[in-house]
Amino acid sequence: MKARARNALSALALLAVASGAVALALAVGKKDEAAQATKAAGERLFAFAPADVTALTVIAKGNTTVLARQDGGWRITAPVAAPADGGAVEQLVRRVAELRRKGAVQPGGDPKARERYGLASARARVEVVLRGGKTETLAVGDENPFDGSVFVESTSGAIDLVGAEARWGVERSTAELRARETDGGPAEKPVAAPPSSGPGAPPESK
Repeated sequence: MKARARNALSALALLAVASGAVALALAVGKKDEAAQATKAAGERLFAFAPADVTALTVIAKGNTTVLARQDGGWRITAPVAAPADGGAVEQLVRRVAELRRKGAVQPGGDPKARERYGLASARARVEVVLRGGKTETLAVGDENPFDGSVFVESTSGAIDLVGAEARWGVERSTAELRARETDGGPAEKPVAAPPSSGPGAPPESK
């Protein structure tokens, strides 16, 4: 075999090996991307625990409700000063803290995307204040008609899809977060009937 032919065969063999390596790298890369996407889909949006929250503001249903953790419970500090329904507030805080991403939609910083997914005029907004003063925010936008999931925007500005609990678990008015009135007030005392005779009896009509 001539030297030129041998060189051509060697070049073809090297090209085949290189092509195979590239194909393998692409396949591995796609697998890695798919694995990363699967991992991201199950990630929590926030890293804080419900117990870390010291205060929060809920904007929903035309109300802005400000709450603070006080004496082991929750109180509304605005728009009125009143005891809060601790169970309802804790449930809301837990819903936010435990939200998991169903799919990444858009990184932050795109006003058109915020408009497209109903986040420019969000249905609900929540800001939580954590121990140490750090804040985290959540905006709840439109529902995804395909599967009922909800578009949300978190602190970083990233837009994600999460479960429907982000909608019904977070949209709470001041009245829904306020402690219910109870009938524990003083009982009404019966009025005593006047005596029929003796001192204090009403005068007889003539």
